[in-house]
Amino acid sequence: MVARKILTFRHQLVASPAYLEKGQSSKISEGSASLTNCRVLALETRQQPELLSSKRKDQETLSFEPHLSMNDYTGLSAALLAGAGIGDRPPGVQPELMRDRRLVEVMPEWRFRTFDLSVVHFEQPAYTVSVRLFKEFAVEMSPRLFPVLPI
Repeated sequence: MVARKILTFRHQLVASPAYLEKGQSSKISEGSASLTNCRVLALETRQQPELLSSKRKDQETLSFEPHLSMNDYTGLSAALLAGAGIGDRPPGVQPELMRDRRLVEVMPEWRFRTFDLSVVHFEQPAYTVSVRLFKEFAVEMSPRLFPVLPI
């Protein structure tokens, strides 16, 4: 297999301004331990999210029972917009929500680990023209589609 990295990004912990105006911002600003006092919305996953401190080398693994769990980031975004709680989102899902400040990052001093997005294909002496063209297209268009990604 051959892989070519095209983007590096991290998920962000976000909430709507309406949720924060309900007095939740004081709970959130106390740090990751206080997330148990917030309504956390989560994508169904078997892994516990890990947050890293940008100020020191601490790492915490979050354990919580989500208030709402689903398997679709678009649906999770709708719940976040409605002020139902806080949750993590990848930057590629409806980036205009962050750009327009309809969702804002909370606890920016704590970061999720970064991910690399790569184009992967079988290594062949002469791979097909369509594979080569798609790879070139993905490498060229990804930075244009996502000019600013959190890392």
